[in-house]
Amino acid sequence: MIIVIDAILSPVKPRGVARYTSELIKGLAGMDSENTYYIFYGSWMKSYDFLAIQQPNFHFIEKDIPSGMIRRNMYKCFVLPVLAQKLKGDVFHVTDTSPILYKTCPVISTIHDLAEFVLPEKYSRLSAFCRRKYLWFQTRLSDRILTVSQYSAHQIQKRFPAAEGKITVTYNGVDQKRFADSPDGTDNSREQPYFLYIGGMEHSKNVPILVEAFARLPEECRSEYQLRLIGEPNTDTPLILKTIEKYQLQERVKVSDYVSEEELIAQYRDAFAFVHPSKYEGFGIPIIEAFASGIPVIAANATCFPEICQDAALLFEPDDADDCARQMMKLIESEELRREMVRRGDKRRMDFTWERLCRQTRECYLQWRN
Repeated sequence: MIIVIDAILSPVKPRGVARYTSELIKGLAGMDSENTYYIFYGSWMKSYDFLAIQQPNFHFIEKDIPSGMIRRNMYKCFVLPVLAQKLKGDVFHVTDTSPILYKTCPVISTIHDLAEFVLPEKYSRLSAFCRRKYLWFQTRLSDRILTVSQYSAHQIQKRFPAAEGKITVTYNGVDQKRFADSPDGTDNSREQPYFLYIGGMEHSKNVPILVEAFARLPEECRSEYQLRLIGEPNTDTPLILKTIEKYQLQERVKVSDYVSEEELIAQYRDAFAFVHPSKYEGFGIPIIEAFASGIPVIAANATCFPEICQDAALLFEPDDADDCARQMMKLIESEELRREMVRRGDKRRMDFTWERLCRQTRECYLQWRN
């Protein structure tokens, strides 16, 4: 069987959707030596670790295609289906929201969320408009739709009746082995304990609310604890910095860009707690990375997070900085609660593995095996 994967993604470094795609390809390589895979990727994606795969049934095809949104999507829309046909593909997997106007073989699409409709300000006006149109065609022309939570599955079905009967939920995972050596996260003796956020700095991530919440902690807590924000600068970065300055928190709130994988693991491992204030996501990979790192989690009570966290996180209303601050104080004041949340997170993270996602995805491919 020949499987063609469109792994041409915009980010230079993998996070979110790009992390999903990278882990999917690596996982498939680890479990499938029988079928043949052709993977298209962008010339700017040199740091993606799936390119290190050296396996005779995996072929990586570099494409140096235009960087502009319209020109790049025209290429993906009209050229890639032809290339899939030339490769005699039995199935074509599109790993993100993407324009599909015609197909040359059965198409599987992964649709992670519907942010274009719920939070269109995450994108430029033109980009949000185009992505909404892409989804209209994508849900109709795809033979199978994969998504990463029951929440997203419900939203897709509700907005696109054409998706009925096509949707399969494949939860994202966490590299359990990568975090296996992390301590249990219950040591309060570190010199400067810190609350941690890892993710983008765009509007939907709601990071200014987290800064506001930290500012509302009692003065003695602000002087003892730090807040660390790690992620790619984006539309909300100026507001985040302005909020930090407003409350004179420059010495207590640290903002960092991307860090290495080793540093990322260390930041998780040594954190007092992880806080995820995002208003909207299809899954939220950093939450389960925090679970796996042995630290307690505080998350917004929104979209998919109650589903993903269940009882393993303290939840707060996403627009309520006071509520967020209350949850932070609960962990500061109760070591017993903190240990209990670590225990629950450790149990919950076992429900999310990349191996399971890859196995479910491969089963979808095999539906079209001749």
